[in-house]
Amino acid sequence: MIDTYKLLYEVCGDKRVFEPDFNLFENETLDSLAFIELLNLLDEEGVEIHPTRVDKSMFSTPEKIQNLVNSYL
Repeated sequence: MIDTYKLLYEVCGDKRVFEPDFNLFENETLDSLAFIELLNLLDEEGVEIHPTRVDKSMFSTPEKIQNLVNSYL
């Protein structure tokens, strides 16, 4: 299982990403550069997510991202 919380912390550097319902967009934690970095890290882990095929809301919280990644495994 891929720990997206750790990956989010790696790209965002904010400990609040370990809170499942923390809103990454409202708190401007996951900006466009961090988003691309996250997608690259996931790709390195074998999870290729095409952002144009997934609704943006699926990336709004760490828990939603973890659920999305799990659906690819």
